[in-house]
Amino acid sequence: MDLLKVLVFIDLSATKVGISPEFSFYLLAITNAGSGLGRVSSGILADRFGPLTVVAPLTLLCAIMTYVWPLVTTKGSLIGIGIVYGFCSGAYVSLFVAPPIMMGDMHDAGRRSGIALTCVALGAVAGPPISGAIAQATGGFKAVSYYAGIVVGRSPPSRRFTEVPTSGFSSLGSCILGAVAFLYLTKYLMIGSLRGKI
Repeated sequence: MDLLKVLVFIDLSATKVGISPEFSFYLLAITNAGSGLGRVSSGILADRFGPLTVVAPLTLLCAIMTYVWPLVTTKGSLIGIGIVYGFCSGAYVSLFVAPPIMMGDMHDAGRRSGIALTCVALGAVAGPPISGAIAQATGGFKAVSYYAGIVVGRSPPSRRFTEVPTSGFSSLGSCILGAVAFLYLTKYLMIGSLRGKI
């Protein structure tokens, strides 16, 4: 689940830009505090406006914060990124199962939510090691943010705001974009791993 990349790596990226390790440790707590606010307030808003209406713009904002995250270098900007990103990711985590539950009869809601949770669990297990390998091969977090930002930006909630509804290219475009990103990152990782052996 590429939505968690900033949460996993924000403290490590802060130490790489010169923030003291004593403070960078607290960035995770700050991001989680923002996440708590996002979880509670998005639930209240979803009752009034609907879960997809609430989670879609916040997921898109989360993708933007993912792109911006490795470009900031000051303590204040990292705190701001942590709060906004935590709020948006908390909203996604608390609401992403609600639309599948509402898509059919209640006797089948467990199957739909189980499929959604299984897919997210597989991404959450595989995502951080892939991002760690990308960060190690590139020596920084910009490539990680591009990878995660593309995946989060192409997720179904954020695509609600970024695509023309009548376009038949959306699914094909997602596949092509994902394939190009995968091939580019695979090539980049292989070159990085071979560089140390030559």
